[in-house]
Amino acid sequence: MTIITDQEAWEYLGFFDEPDEVTLRQIQRAAKTAESYLRGAVGDADKDDSRTKELALMALGFIYDTRTIEGKGSGAVNAMKQSLLAQLRYETEAAHEDG
Repeated sequence: MTIITDQEAWEYLGFFDEPDEVTLRQIQRAAKTAESYLRGAVGDADKDDSRTKELALMALGFIYDTRTIEGKGSGAVNAMKQSLLAQLRYETEAAHEDG
């Protein structure tokens, strides 16, 4: 399920023309991560619901703007990192229990 289009991602991040290849790959990677983060947090939300779109874009902006796990020690960065780690841990454990 794709929630964020490339055009929406570029505009949200302040690019009004198509970014260069490297920046485009960084944006696409951040958008995929943002969508995975949202699915991990709330499940399969309605992709046409404006709240879903806005949350995905907010996560995209946060992930794109803070592309490192280490660094300033921001509480918000640490909270997102811990949430992502918990989601992956849970999904990995659930996959091992099922298979």
